[in-house]
Amino acid sequence: MIENIQHKLLWLLIYLFPIFFLPITQEYINTNKLYLLIFCVLTLLSLSLINLLIKGKTSFVIALSDLPVLLFTVATGLSVLISSPNKIEALTIPTGLGFILGLTALYFFIKSKALEKLVFEALIFSGLSVATISIILYSFPVFALQLPVNWQFLNNQDFSILGSNIHLCLFLGFVLMTLLFEFKIRVKKTSELFSSWLLLHYLFLIIIVLALIIGFSRLKSNSTLDSRITQSNVSFTTTVSPLSTSIDAAYSITANPRELMFGVGVDNYNSAFNRVKTPSYNKTSSFDLIFNQASNLLLQAMTETGLFGFITLIILVGSLIYKAVKSYFESRDGYGLYLCLICCYLLVMMFFPPSMIFLILLYLIQGVVNIKSEKKDNISLKINITRQKNLYLYFLIIIIDAVVLCGLFYFSSRGYLAEIYYKKSIDGLALNNSRIVYDNQKKAISLNPYIERFRISFSQFNLLLANNIVSSSTKKELSLSERQTITQAVQQAISEGKTAVSLNGEKASNWENLGFIYRNIIPIVNGADVWAISSYQRAIALDPVNPLLRLNLGGIFYSIKDYQNAIKEFQKASNLKSDWPNAYYNLAWTYWETGNNDRAIYYLRHTLTFLKPQSANYKKVTEELESFEKQTVDKKKTVEPVVDKASDLTLPQDINQTTIEKLDVIKEASPTAK
Repeated sequence: MIENIQHKLLWLLIYLFPIFFLPITQEYINTNKLYLLIFCVLTLLSLSLINLLIKGKTSFVIALSDLPVLLFTVATGLSVLISSPNKIEALTIPTGLGFILGLTALYFFIKSKALEKLVFEALIFSGLSVATISIILYSFPVFALQLPVNWQFLNNQDFSILGSNIHLCLFLGFVLMTLLFEFKIRVKKTSELFSSWLLLHYLFLIIIVLALIIGFSRLKSNSTLDSRITQSNVSFTTTVSPLSTSIDAAYSITANPRELMFGVGVDNYNSAFNRVKTPSYNKTSSFDLIFNQASNLLLQAMTETGLFGFITLIILVGSLIYKAVKSYFESRDGYGLYLCLICCYLLVMMFFPPSMIFLILLYLIQGVVNIKSEKKDNISLKINITRQKNLYLYFLIIIIDAVVLCGLFYFSSRGYLAEIYYKKSIDGLALNNSRIVYDNQKKAISLNPYIERFRISFSQFNLLLANNIVSSSTKKELSLSERQTITQAVQQAISEGKTAVSLNGEKASNWENLGFIYRNIIPIVNGADVWAISSYQRAIALDPVNPLLRLNLGGIFYSIKDYQNAIKEFQKASNLKSDWPNAYYNLAWTYWETGNNDRAIYYLRHTLTFLKPQSANYKKVTEELESFEKQTVDKKKTVEPVVDKASDLTLPQDINQTTIEKLDVIKEASPTAK
């Protein structure tokens, strides 16, 4: 009875995993797949515990063929424990340690129950569902369906229920191979090709092929391998770094013995990427993106988990191919040939960007292949536990398992609820409801305080609250309640920004966020300029060729009238990205403020060379250039920047434009205070 329930639950998990997504979390594809796997695996383990209670006995076998799976799991775990700065987030992200542990448990369950037929049946039906849904979604824009706000993303041509179109095509290719194998088994003679009982099989093949054509057509229209999904005002992007930079990032870990063995840590790829990217990269349109994936799984494993993870991954896939080939030469049957082909196909998938669908296919096929291998293993460890012979051990195992499972259910539920509350806060932004945003972000942080994304969002929202109160005040002197509210919001913003840094101080984006907070409170908080400069310098140390960081740091110097340092930073920004008009524009105005009119005019003219003649930016700069030249001739200096809402050329905020008295916040607000 219980085993039957387990088999049905396993079938449902394998079937649902590729097609499962929900718009109740910020990232509504991989996050939901992760928690689907976790909750299903925990339920399977709970049912096994109940079965142990009923039958009073159990057995567990670990064979030599299981070693590659265990080694890769250990390698990932050691990378998290030794190298990952934020170990909890590394555990809970898609393709993180939590996902690997769930797949390992799934592997042992499939192998122990000998469920190869169930696995392939569920994968075929899942593939058909994925193909059907993809065809339907492709037709949505054609019919211009009016969908609810939370489902508008379905009208996006780039949307894929597997996260990206390339992974959709790879998965459908896997399913197509499986269907063709089934076709070969069923058809023994040429005369059977036109049998009525094969009509359904032909229909399945047509659906898969049509979905593949759609997937490939979308790939052709997209020049980059990223999955960018936008909902409301929030864009959640997974960006894949170029091959050359991915190789450099993997090679960079060889300089540090710890990183060489265990990598930079799971969920820390971007820190390695920032170390090796060159100024030439800034000439691309994606220079301002945060890259969190290598160009393929092998380089990702090498960078994040080091040699240990890289070698164990090679062993994992290599042993799978070896066992499949060995099985084929022993049996010489069609099934053995099919296993060889799909194992080689999995090898090819390793040279594409990392994905959850590849990893689950790898572990499922590993379990299927090892069903036969286990019987031939000369080395294995079998543990038998019975209530009659091992009473104390029996109850000890039950108690430990029950406590561990309850703990895992509890913490997994908290993690998923935190994601749901965070999504509600994003919806509150779209509704312009501050109370919904504040309350739900606070709930998300209380449920899972280790997610940097939550902390950064909450810090920026508190900053927004403080700035709104200041901007809406018409009086020179704030009331006592307003000062208290602003002080509290500012301190909360700083506290959350610093917490994000403490969770992972190796991410330049976390230091950049802290610098952004300090920079925005310079007009209202004493000492914020020093803290902002310090934070941006830390960010630059981690991401030295990022021109945006240089521009922002120069903007702080400009706002406090330290024009010499501002010039240095703006020049560095323009050197790092020589085709960036905003860097030259800021440089021109800084020279103008120092009285070096010739240099100011030169850089304004240089700015024009990067602007389209019909654009608002071109018009704005042209007017300012004429004013510069006229005032240089007249030896007068009254020009102010042209205000044009259509222009995106901006100067730093003037800290003297706020007339209210500055606030004093606690000393712990500085970036170095603990």
